[in-house]
Amino acid sequence: MKPKHLFLVLSLTACAGPSYVYKGVQDGIEVSYRWNHPASRPSELLLKLENTTGADKGVSLDLDLYYQGRTVET
Repeated sequence: MKPKHLFLVLSLTACAGPSYVYKGVQDGIEVSYRWNHPASRPSELLLKLENTTGADKGVSLDLDLYYQGRTVET
């Protein structure tokens, strides 16, 4: 592969946005999520909800989170 093409491929993959984890469709609402871990700030749970039907929908959420601490071995 030519260096020019290799650079193009690597630059396009580096520009890809973070992907969401698809969890399925519930009552016509497509649910996806991802975790954002900004430096020196609390982690953020980002939700992506998409209405897959033509009708208006109301959404109610219950979140159950389980935290497992991270350990670093040196």
